[in-house]
Amino acid sequence: MKAFAQTLSNISNKPIQTTLTQHATLLSFGYLWEKIHIDSKLFSQLFILHPLPLLDGLENDKQIAHFARYEVGTEFGVAWLLAHTLSSTFQANTADSNIAQLDKLLNDLDVGFLASESNLAEEELDKLKTFINPSSFALVLGAELAQHPNAKDIAHILGLLSKITNIEIIMPELADSIKPNQSLQAELSVCEQLPESNGNFIYIMPKRSVADIALDSPINSPLLKTPPLFAKALKLQDKTSITLGFESQQILTQCQYDNSLKGTIALLYLPSQSIKQQELNLGYPYKKVEVIL
Repeated sequence: MKAFAQTLSNISNKPIQTTLTQHATLLSFGYLWEKIHIDSKLFSQLFILHPLPLLDGLENDKQIAHFARYEVGTEFGVAWLLAHTLSSTFQANTADSNIAQLDKLLNDLDVGFLASESNLAEEELDKLKTFINPSSFALVLGAELAQHPNAKDIAHILGLLSKITNIEIIMPELADSIKPNQSLQAELSVCEQLPESNGNFIYIMPKRSVADIALDSPINSPLLKTPPLFAKALKLQDKTSITLGFESQQILTQCQYDNSLKGTIALLYLPSQSIKQQELNLGYPYKKVEVIL
């Protein structure tokens, strides 16, 4: 994550902050919000983009102006859609030499294709345009973007977007803020295809969640909270132990029904010791899984 933030900072020539400073509006991309992380004093409105439905307690929060989901794995395409949307809303620094290159790529961008493949409707992007307050706006990015296979490309397009506008970037999961340490030229690669997200997926909850949220009791072993549709698809029984297989790993976990969860993605909570041991191998937190009998 630090390398991703450093690339953003070097390209934008701006610091990457860790704290949610006061802004009229925030656009959140790839960051998982929980009730305890929303402070009414920091912003007036929040626009959230994330593959997971809103967690319990956030559905009726008046600070959330709008919430839109995109498909797992399509963050690179979403980054280009955001560049297309935000560049037309903010006044660009016309003295920057990257403007012409970006304008050409955005003019040729197949917005319809990317919107369709990422399942992020063009109407959602139109809502974003009406939501933005260019004079008081920040982009909040989650650590999962840094773990994406196209993390470098995402950093380059968003870093350039920040450089040519007055957009501030905040990454709350960074341990410390990052300042530019060299001048880095953005190398833009257009997103021409996106992965499909067929199958059964889990989301490995961030470390902050294990410490912060109110689980029924402290966990000493992995806990899988399953929405009804996920449990039904895999024929899982409540309060039973199962072994999940993904990539080259296997995890023994306790299955727990959670009717408050929407959608089809289950949430995997790992105890602190388990996270320490495995965090270097986990990577992108969305995992296509199978139950190993």
